[in-house]
Amino acid sequence: AIDAASFDASDVTIAGPTGPIVASQVEQLGADKYRVHFSAQSEEGAYHFTIGPNIQDFAQNWMDQDEDGLKQEPTDQYQASLTIDHTPPRVVGNSLANVQNAAVRSFEITFSESIDPTSFDRDALTVTGPTGSVMATQVDPLDGNRFRISIAGTESDGTYHVVVEPTLADLAGNPLLEEYEFDFVQQLPDLRVTFGDYPLECVPGQQIEIQWTVTNVGQGAAAGGWTDRVYFSSDDGGNDGVELAQLEFDQLLPPGESYTRVATVTVPAEARGERWVVVKADGLAVLDEIDNTNNTTVLQPPLLITERPYPDLRVSELTAPSTLAAGELVKVSWTVQNSGSGATTAGSWFDALYLSSDATLDDSDVKLTKLKNLDFLAAGESYVQSIDVHVPESTPRGTYFLIAATDIDNVVQEFDREGNNAATSDNAIDVVTPPPAFLTVTSIQVGGTLEPGVRPTFTWTITNTGGTTIDYGWSSGTGWDDALALSRDQVYQEDQDYWLGSHTYWHGLPLAPGESYTSTGTAENRVPAWEPGTYYLVVIPDTHFGAGSAFGQSVINRDYGVAEVQIAYTVPDLAPISLTIPENATVGQPLNIGWSVKNAGEGQTRTNNWSDRIYLSTDGVLDSEDIPLGTVPHNGTLNAGTNYSASTTFTLPGNLSTGTYHLILKTDNTATVAESDETNNLLVSSSTVTISRVASDLQVTSAEAPAAGVAGQAITIDWTVVNSGGDPTAAGTWTDAIYLSDSATFDLRKARVLKEFSHTGVLASQGTYSRSELVPLPQHMEGTFYLFLAVDSRKELFELDAEENNLQAIGTAIEIVDHQPDLRVASFSAPTTAIADHSIELEWQIENVGSGSAFPNWQDAVYLSKDDILGPEDGNPLVTLTRQAVLAPNGTYSPVASPVSIRLPDGIEGTYHIILATDSGSTLYEKGSEQNNIAIRMIEIEDLAADLQVVSATIPVAGQAGEFIAIDYTAINRGREDATGPWQDAIYLSDDDQFDPTNDRLIGVLNHAASVGIDQTYKPQMMPAYVRIPDR
Repeated sequence: AIDAASFDASDVTIAGPTGPIVASQVEQLGADKYRVHFSAQSEEGAYHFTIGPNIQDFAQNWMDQDEDGLKQEPTDQYQASLTIDHTPPRVVGNSLANVQNAAVRSFEITFSESIDPTSFDRDALTVTGPTGSVMATQVDPLDGNRFRISIAGTESDGTYHVVVEPTLADLAGNPLLEEYEFDFVQQLPDLRVTFGDYPLECVPGQQIEIQWTVTNVGQGAAAGGWTDRVYFSSDDGGNDGVELAQLEFDQLLPPGESYTRVATVTVPAEARGERWVVVKADGLAVLDEIDNTNNTTVLQPPLLITERPYPDLRVSELTAPSTLAAGELVKVSWTVQNSGSGATTAGSWFDALYLSSDATLDDSDVKLTKLKNLDFLAAGESYVQSIDVHVPESTPRGTYFLIAATDIDNVVQEFDREGNNAATSDNAIDVVTPPPAFLTVTSIQVGGTLEPGVRPTFTWTITNTGGTTIDYGWSSGTGWDDALALSRDQVYQEDQDYWLGSHTYWHGLPLAPGESYTSTGTAENRVPAWEPGTYYLVVIPDTHFGAGSAFGQSVINRDYGVAEVQIAYTVPDLAPISLTIPENATVGQPLNIGWSVKNAGEGQTRTNNWSDRIYLSTDGVLDSEDIPLGTVPHNGTLNAGTNYSASTTFTLPGNLSTGTYHLILKTDNTATVAESDETNNLLVSSSTVTISRVASDLQVTSAEAPAAGVAGQAITIDWTVVNSGGDPTAAGTWTDAIYLSDSATFDLRKARVLKEFSHTGVLASQGTYSRSELVPLPQHMEGTFYLFLAVDSRKELFELDAEENNLQAIGTAIEIVDHQPDLRVASFSAPTTAIADHSIELEWQIENVGSGSAFPNWQDAVYLSKDDILGPEDGNPLVTLTRQAVLAPNGTYSPVASPVSIRLPDGIEGTYHIILATDSGSTLYEKGSEQNNIAIRMIEIEDLAADLQVVSATIPVAGQAGEFIAIDYTAINRGREDATGPWQDAIYLSDDDQFDPTNDRLIGVLNHAASVGIDQTYKPQMMPAYVRIPDR
């Protein structure tokens, strides 16, 4: 009992969330029971109470709360706490994030505060899955605010819905704020054996390889590890069997992915007859799968365990020389014997010979050759392989072994006797490396003195003085080319010597040791203009690039050859040998002359252009008084002893005095050509030409034209010309021209020639001629213009000082109007809806609203466009119609065959625009009025395509390579349009269940000719269809 006098409100300390709380009274309720009073509290938070330690019982024992015998210490106070909590709990998370790839059997829920575990049992939540309600089996608290919920796991894919009811409460009794619900997705894997490979026959006790592929065909990833089991079964149901192997897989297998395993197993010694190979993926059933019933696959066909006689191929009597030369041929032979008790099951196989650095055949060895055996081999029979084999030139010098192997592709079934198919040479063989190939220039034939500017021809011989055959080179290894150069000394220096050429001197492969080839080639470049003297021709074998990098660019070891050559000049000599002139000529008129020049020297001209000059001379002696008529250029070199001829026409000067003249020809008048004799370059004509003067004067006496005209149409122009001079015209032909100008002042540079008219016949003094001609006005022009007549417009007559009166204005001005058509789409009708690959009908009318007629031909075209703008991206028109008749102003026309039927393209759908364009090629000139040539109509196009689907197929479960199998199938048209024949159905052979046309093998094509309606089916024309399985 407590002494009430020692316990009052001062012994009580209270602290709340907002600070100290004063105890107002301590009320005794019994000998050891008291009630402490204080003001009512409602603030959420923690409250702390401290009582003592200065309180005693009636025996005057003070408080010793920590029971250490020391009383009234601070640690002897009694302390207590409580919390006022008005906030309901809430769920802050669950453990089921992302997709679950294993069957969910438990999950965790975390709350915002501690939960009264008595309020949270399995009735406080519901779980619903794809197949219905899932029972919660147990709720276990992990921490105050974290619980584990166990459920009955289901192996079903889909979405699961979890609801936590608001019946549970926190420690203060506050119920869950609201119902909490969440979803989780379960996607389980599904392992299936999709492929198997194994020998079809074996013997008891033999070790064989069994290969299989497991594919995850489920929606969820499979997480390793699990164990695949392989066993033999005595029936095709896989119901019993002898386990052969267990292989563990410990990696992640995503959906759609596969893995392949190979197990080497021993066939039971007591096994006989047919055994089915059974593979069970996840054989220990550790994975949760959507379907556990498809993990076991019985592979077909069964394996035959036999005791029949079988072959045993062995290699013996391998003979080879003790030394091999790299890069050369060597004869090797070996014997293959069937030492078994039965004949080979295959009629052909391959043997091979290998070069090995040791006596063991492995992947590092070099295969030297491969030979085919072409017949069966009975028990005890043998054959000999003998061949000249090439040892690679790249083989390093050293010690090697030859290994001969038979049946390298394992096509002969030898069961447990496959391990003795190879034999190694009895002794090691030394491989020696012969000297490398080397190209040596052994002879050079120059053929005489070299002349600058010419391209001489040379002959040379090159020998392979090395020890190996040259079977490599440039240009994809097909050969090499030689080069020629000129040098001032006997040492080739690419930066100083002159390059004559290379790429035309080609030699192909091969070239054995000691063999030679002789080439004759003409220099690509001409001999340079070096000083006469002694030089050296350099022949360089194997140069693939041009000068400046040639000698360093070879693939074959070589050296160059040198031969002495002489360079000397032979000099040309140009001499005129003929000059032809007329007897008479007229001042201001043409003078025709011709001449020939010969190279009388010993050498070709070293320049290829010079000029010849013609003079008029009164005395036949060339001096400063003579009159130059002109210069004629000559192009091209001239060889010794050859000549060239030339001719030209000069117009005699108008101020030339009349009289008798010689003509003088001076060839190479600027001394461009270096010649042996420069004094014989002149030739004076042996005859003379008499030059006279004609005083004629053409002038226009009248010229008339209409005051108005239409662009593109002809007008009539009349004119009269008189020769007012004292002499008849010197020539009988000249040209009159009609000009059109936009200015009343004539400017030849701006005026336009409308038409030219030739006059024929000499016009006597005071003689006249008149012309009346139709002259077409240009198209596409309009306004005020001016006509001019020019007599002798080309200055074919010399009139001395009387040329000014040859030009005459025709009238004052002419007004030209331009009457052009203007095509307009007057009407255009088209449907608003259509079906792709079907025909539609269009109607239209075109009107000429212009002032001029439209002349043929032009085209109307119809386009299909995704927008309402006609552009290059719209491609070719759907239809093009040509208008072949004139369309007068205000005239109209429609297509001859109206309405026009056009077929829409296949495979299109959506909103399109039909665009009609008249004069689509802009053939007509419409004076800027082409904007009304187009009409547009919108159309909705639907694509009702056929859709062929295979709905059933009958395929045998097994077949033999090289044999035919029967295949039957049914296909249906699920589309919205008939499938129109013909087409082809194809049958492929695949090593998996995924169609891949690039890797799968096409084994059959079936033709189908008839159409198939909507929802109609069809089968192969020949039922069933037979296709052949390819040979291995």
